[in-house]
Amino acid sequence: MRFARFQRANNMTKKPYLYLITSTSGHVKIGYSNDPVRRLAELRKTQGPYHYELEYLWEFYEEKQARYIEGVVHKMFKDRRVNGEWFILTVGDLLELGSYQFNGMVK
Repeated sequence: MRFARFQRANNMTKKPYLYLITSTSGHVKIGYSNDPVRRLAELRKTQGPYHYELEYLWEFYEEKQARYIEGVVHKMFKDRRVNGEWFILTVGDLLELGSYQFNGMVK
């Protein structure tokens, strides 16, 4: 698995990714997708007046790895869940998550 702060879409592969999308509403979406850029575009079209940014990505070799880590991260912040995959996280939380490599956590 590989982590990258999101910068450019043209470096993307169709491997599964865990992603963090931030919103000007203050919410953070923690999810996984084989195409997080498309997911970001979907949110921008359908989720109201807020602005969204793809902040962090972790690339995995298998979908089951991405799903597992998504569940781990959701559990880490279960007390801050707003709805579904949306959470209220601090800047410190984002920086901490951004530094994770998730080594040893993938089944």
